[in-house]
Amino acid sequence: MKYNRPQATASWGMMAKDWEKGIEECKAGLERANDPLNVTAASGFLGYAYLEKRDLPRAIEILEDAVRRTRQA
Repeated sequence: MKYNRPQATASWGMMAKDWEKGIEECKAGLERANDPLNVTAASGFLGYAYLEKRDLPRAIEILEDAVRRTRQA
């Protein structure tokens, strides 16, 4: 699997509680995702970032979409 720098950077940003940086990096990873698996994974990371930020409405919206994509695969 190819190393995905945006997702890795997002993970570090979230662990450091820099939610905005994590969200930015997750969005960048989602924009670069070029197959259903990576789109779903990037969506999951983005939803998790919003969850950790305590933006529950946005987290639920994104995570529900990731689940829907997974079921369609």
